[in-house]
Amino acid sequence: MFKKTKIAAVTAAVLGMSSLTAQAVSLNDAGSQGQVLVFPYYNVNGSFLTSFNITNTTGETKAVKIRYRTSKLSNDVLDFNLYMSPYDVFTMTLRKVQDGGIDKVNLTTQDKTCTHPTIPASGVVFRDVYASAAPADLLEGYLEVIEMGVVTDSDVQAGVLHDSSGTPDDCGVIEDAWQNGDFTSGGSKANTGGDNVVFSNAAGYPAQPRTEGYYGEDYPNGISAPTGGLVGSSILIDVNNVAGYVAEPLSVLNYTTHPQHYLSSDESFYLLPSLASGDVRTSEFLAYNGSMPNMVVNAYPTVKRDWGIDDPNSGREGIDNPRVPSGINPMPIADAMLVTHLGNQYFLGQGTHTDWVVAAPMRKHAIYNNYQYKSSNSGYTQGGFVVQPDGTTVCVGDVPVSGVCGDPSAPGAYWDYLPNANDVNASLKYWDREEQETSVDPGDFSPPLVTPPTEIPFPREVNILALNASGDASTESVLGSENAQGIKLAPGFVNGWGLFSFNNYNLNGVRYDQWLDNAVDYERRDAIGVPMHGFMASRSGVGRANVGETFPHFTTRDRDCIRGSACMIEPIPQIVGLIN
Repeated sequence: MFKKTKIAAVTAAVLGMSSLTAQAVSLNDAGSQGQVLVFPYYNVNGSFLTSFNITNTTGETKAVKIRYRTSKLSNDVLDFNLYMSPYDVFTMTLRKVQDGGIDKVNLTTQDKTCTHPTIPASGVVFRDVYASAAPADLLEGYLEVIEMGVVTDSDVQAGVLHDSSGTPDDCGVIEDAWQNGDFTSGGSKANTGGDNVVFSNAAGYPAQPRTEGYYGEDYPNGISAPTGGLVGSSILIDVNNVAGYVAEPLSVLNYTTHPQHYLSSDESFYLLPSLASGDVRTSEFLAYNGSMPNMVVNAYPTVKRDWGIDDPNSGREGIDNPRVPSGINPMPIADAMLVTHLGNQYFLGQGTHTDWVVAAPMRKHAIYNNYQYKSSNSGYTQGGFVVQPDGTTVCVGDVPVSGVCGDPSAPGAYWDYLPNANDVNASLKYWDREEQETSVDPGDFSPPLVTPPTEIPFPREVNILALNASGDASTESVLGSENAQGIKLAPGFVNGWGLFSFNNYNLNGVRYDQWLDNAVDYERRDAIGVPMHGFMASRSGVGRANVGETFPHFTTRDRDCIRGSACMIEPIPQIVGLIN
């Protein structure tokens, strides 16, 4: 039996370790207390609609950014600010509507929580303004929910508070606060003064102050640092087949210690805050060596160049590159989201189909997105914009810093376009329920590829893999996705599980050496994998009814110590109930 002194010593050691990493970015498996929620998927394909539920579990008034991104390139198609009173719940639903003969997404809400701008009763149609996005890309995508901070302005606190009838006192106080300077924009760090990207440009609002080294002001008025406490859930409903699919978000802890507050209509800052704009520079997760849990911590510098300023595929309404910053600190969240292996079950019996949804939300911040930062113009090639088979126009060439795709020369640093058409590929092994194993035959993709790849490609921000049994003539996607890749499994594999391996990717490998600010001293730990998450969706016919089922992907995360070396990581003592 342990003596009290020994228990106290062990507890003190654990608490001491915890205090060292109290401000490290991490994922919360319990799904509560998040500063950031990343939902893997929205869908209005076919007869689908998607509903979201966001809950503020704290006694504080919160300012929250709601941002929807497309499935192909994560283009921002709708965002707005949400101001939640203490213990508030906000719900919203996405449906397909016809607009000018084109299928589009319409967001509606019957919720009374204050938004800015106000959502009309008829809803808001997603903005289809990107040359790089086809209509089908907007019908599915993903959702980011980012706490901007705790509202400290007393007038706004009182105005958004719900009365006994469940109605806020006066949502107009939000507009008043922005107009009279009680709210100001800022909070996200910047490391460039060029391209006029550090100045606010919000038509109809007073000129916003600016602090050197920030996008806008350093500490915006009327708001303090985020404290977390956001919880969310979503359900995808197939109306015709009367089936529902629950998709849970990633919950991110300790994303930032700094408030970030921006108007959605600001031409300069509408992509802030983002997954890359928090100020916490470390990430952590629990690894397991046998039965012993180990706390692994990685520290990162900021990057030398904000990808959002140069993103060649963000052009809209005739603007080749609107130069909209999206943050200079993408690595901690990318590290926290890394998966070395990702797997799930499949069900392919008679009348049963399975989709795997794999989202890659950090591609929008230059993490495995076909581009690599180079600090000089050595090796620069011109390239240019190319019209794709779906009618979209995307850049397939190098991009000079402060330039556009297709510039004849690079003045210095540039983004090197990698010739591999799919930056991320993974091997797939799958098993049946009797331990029989095989590897995927990737020759039956939809649409068909001229030269079948040796591995499964993940070319999009949201990838839908439609699994079908051998001999099944159908290539049906459970989620009705026009962008799904079809995968036929080998004969005899009807029910079982499969596993993707991303162990050829190292976030701390040489690929990002020139992009990271190496003037900052930090420890380079191998970080094996790719930032991804998602779920499995399966539909089975039972009599005249259908049963929809979802399971989140299970993952492994492999880490080493100092890059290129092997070492032991100090284990956390095993104390029952200490670690969730």
